[in-house]
Amino acid sequence: MGKLAILELHQNNEGFQVVLEVGQGGSRPHTIVKGQLPRLQDLLQHYQSWQAAYYQMGQSYRVIRPISIALEGTLTTRRKNCVDLAEVLQDTFN
Repeated sequence: MGKLAILELHQNNEGFQVVLEVGQGGSRPHTIVKGQLPRLQDLLQHYQSWQAAYYQMGQSYRVIRPISIALEGTLTTRRKNCVDLAEVLQDTFN
């Protein structure tokens, strides 16, 4: 049998309590991970902040590429900002 993953979401005042169970189909799960997800608005805000910082680094989701890009600050500063915001986003899942 294949693997079976069960994701349980339980709403509470702070967002959602999450339980992930992973195991072989037909047997008890061998991995159980519990966590807390924030309210949707908090998660959405952190994701949008990280996404904006990522795209400012010059990565674009558009098919049309600009001829030139004016960057404020150094690439190192932008990369650090993107990494910092990614850590904030990741922390919202813990």
